[in-house]
Amino acid sequence: VALAAPARVGGDNLRAALRRSIEAGDRATALQLNAALFTFWITGSALSEARGWIEATLALPRGPETPELVAAEAKVLNVAGYVLAGLAEHERAAAAFERGLGLYRAIDNTWGVAWSIRGRAFVHMLRGEHGAARELLSESLRLCRARGDSWGLAWSLYALAFLWLAEGDQARARVGVARVVVQHGIGHRAAV
Repeated sequence: VALAAPARVGGDNLRAALRRSIEAGDRATALQLNAALFTFWITGSALSEARGWIEATLALPRGPETPELVAAEAKVLNVAGYVLAGLAEHERAAAAFERGLGLYRAIDNTWGVAWSIRGRAFVHMLRGEHGAARELLSESLRLCRARGDSWGLAWSLYALAFLWLAEGDQARARVGVARVVVQHGIGHRAAV
């Protein structure tokens, strides 16, 4: 209970900052805040609340675009994709990932492209479209390896192990997750 109060206060402060930026029409600040809040939106708030803040941010009038703002919008779209997937709004999630992918490609951000592709794979997996998910994860893995992106590689391998679990291959999934945890230090040992 003592730990909940700081999280609640921090969340209230984040909400106040977002509210001020949205009310002021400050799209840049609202994008940057939402982009930075990925983990908070997924684990520390109601997903429907996160969707509301993200939608309000994306609805703000566009101003001059810089590569940094395009990257922030792409990240917010990926965050929206995961939030919408969590709310079982798969069509909207797929559209958000696709828009984020387009923005990342426009600024030649290979890290973001690989992340957006992983998100698209996640939606396919949730729909039971395992073949499409596997193809996208293969593309994400290829991009991460070519770029030397160990973080992206680890998350792509983790997603592949999750796909194996969705396909019912628990033994392969367990080995895959264990390998990611040992080699890359991500994931949760409880999942192993």
